[in-house]
Amino acid sequence: MQQTNLHGLAEAVVATVRTPLLVLDRSLAVVEANEAFYRTFHRDRSETLGRPLHRLGDGEWDIPELRTLLERVLPAHSHVDDYSLDLEFPAVGRRHILLNAREVAAHGNEPLILLALEDVTERQRVTAELQRSNQELERFASIASHDLQEPVRKILAFGSRLQSEATGLTPGAQDHLKRMLAASARLQRLVNDLLQYARVTSRGGAFTQVDLAQVVHDAIEDLGQQLERSEGRVEVGALPTIEADATQMRQLFQNLIGNALKFRRRDASPVVIIASDETVGGTVRITIRDNGIGFERQYAEQIFEVFRRLHGRDEFEGTGIGLPLCRRIVQRHGGSIRAEAEPDSGALFTVELPRRQPGPGETHA
Repeated sequence: MQQTNLHGLAEAVVATVRTPLLVLDRSLAVVEANEAFYRTFHRDRSETLGRPLHRLGDGEWDIPELRTLLERVLPAHSHVDDYSLDLEFPAVGRRHILLNAREVAAHGNEPLILLALEDVTERQRVTAELQRSNQELERFASIASHDLQEPVRKILAFGSRLQSEATGLTPGAQDHLKRMLAASARLQRLVNDLLQYARVTSRGGAFTQVDLAQVVHDAIEDLGQQLERSEGRVEVGALPTIEADATQMRQLFQNLIGNALKFRRRDASPVVIIASDETVGGTVRITIRDNGIGFERQYAEQIFEVFRRLHGRDEFEGTGIGLPLCRRIVQRHGGSIRAEAEPDSGALFTVELPRRQPGPGETHA
């Protein structure tokens, strides 16, 4: 193939791709590069085209192992996947690059090498921050499991004993004692909920095949008394089996169904409708719809914030951690959750979860 045809083919391949790309010939000289490469690494065409890979820039690509990979390993296997590079670029600083290489043949002519250079520096930074955040939550959980729980247990234990022996107290003192015990019980619930929230990632169970129909059935059983008191019902459509943490799936549905029963209208028995369908790419969409009090649209995102409450404690009990816990569980599974509602018109929660979890070396799409 003539050089002009090589350039035409290379440009057709790389022109519209936003990932930095290089096209090399068998001698590892650059035949073509796309605009994403020039923009990412602060280089121009005159100092890139026609040069060997190891002489690009200020020599940061001069890596013997990489040359061996492209000269020997690639021809034998026709591809190289996710080769990790940690490089210092004078113009842009230290970057972490994942390199993927393919041999591209054109009608029997000498093959070209297509290099995709994915800059994952920001992704690694975010992942590191999440790891630090999870470690801090785990440290908190360790402290809360003893330093907070033990004093609360003692207050409740001694307070209950005092209450049983408090026949000589004045009505005012008995009321103070009753309020103290109620506040201590709320604090105990809050600590337990925070522990659950903190341990979603660090203490999560293994991913196995989970029948969501059985999970929802179990969650409804757990909420039997609440359903009976509210005269509510839950209608459940066909639900799939997915790869998930069974215990956390039960927590997820128990919270969402329980939430629907709690925020019910005074003039109607609560009805919760659960359905599902499969979207493109192996993602399952599950909807939980209720006929409750709903909420203003502006709060659709805020309700997933820790301690965010739209109602006073006198109206509805709770610690403000249930929905944030749901989101944290869903995120651990590589999914998403969102809410829609109108005042006095019920709420709709939509949960999207992958059918399968990534294997070793894979990531959530």
